[in-house]
Amino acid sequence: MSSLFGGPRRADGRDPELAEAIRRRERAFARDIGDEQALARDDQPRYRRPRMWLFVLLVLVAVVAGYRAINHSSGGPAITKSCTTPGLALAHGSVHRGDSVEWSGTGPESGTYVLVFDGTPTQVDSNGNVTVSGGSRGRGPFTMDKCIARSSVKAPGSAGSHTLRLFHRTNGGFQLVAHIALKVT
Repeated sequence: MSSLFGGPRRADGRDPELAEAIRRRERAFARDIGDEQALARDDQPRYRRPRMWLFVLLVLVAVVAGYRAINHSSGGPAITKSCTTPGLALAHGSVHRGDSVEWSGTGPESGTYVLVFDGTPTQVDSNGNVTVSGGSRGRGPFTMDKCIARSSVKAPGSAGSHTLRLFHRTNGGFQLVAHIALKVT
């Protein structure tokens, strides 16, 4: 096997001439500064850290990062799944203005849902846009996939206590099925 520039190389990838030159330079430096300990152990074989440990460490870091990414990719807090009783959960009960609020909702798969801050949805137009009176639309319309939905919404721009409300749309009307308090600072 040869190196990129044509010189001989050992099977482990090291250049023996380069290694010998490095040893000669280190011996000369040790003699110049009077380092008797370095000169005494000069003929002993040197411990060379295997490169395999670096590879194992990188694989371990990748596995841990992948595990954390999968576990935290749900986009919302834990909630007990229920296909009969709607519910709503927040990751944090208090957030700063404009921050992202992670939420999870559960409920029947049938129909669509709308998430609203402090208001009531009044209608949905043909494009799927929801008109809200007395508050702001958080998210929707959306459906409960396998009786659960997770996502995040932007917190209201005004500080104070707010209520995040989950409405279920059935037969053209909206029915409040769950709500939870949120403090915005």
